[in-house]
Amino acid sequence: MTPDEEAFMAGEAIEQVIGGVLIGYRLTIAGGTAVEATPWRRDPTLPKYAVRVTTANGAEAVYTVEQWAGSDKALRDRVRAWLLEHIDLRGTRRARSRRPDPFWRQAWTQFNPG
Repeated sequence: MTPDEEAFMAGEAIEQVIGGVLIGYRLTIAGGTAVEATPWRRDPTLPKYAVRVTTANGAEAVYTVEQWAGSDKALRDRVRAWLLEHIDLRGTRRARSRRPDPFWRQAWTQFNPG
């Protein structure tokens, strides 16, 4: 595999990890801050194989292959932590999903006790 092919595959993995975190959030939290992921293919201002995560309140983070290739668990943990810093779960409700994400269910419970 060429270096560019390896970088492409790493970029695909980054997209999948971030997508998984956002899907878990959307399946578990109703009425929460809107969050979107934009891959480099849809935004020419992004570095090649990077993904931008944005929130409706204007927060933004860019995750690149150079930083996160091969670090799926660390990336998942970082994206979750970043989201918790930039969204507000207070006053949201649990979505009526049959498959809520355990991480987001626990985070929701912390912000909405009782």
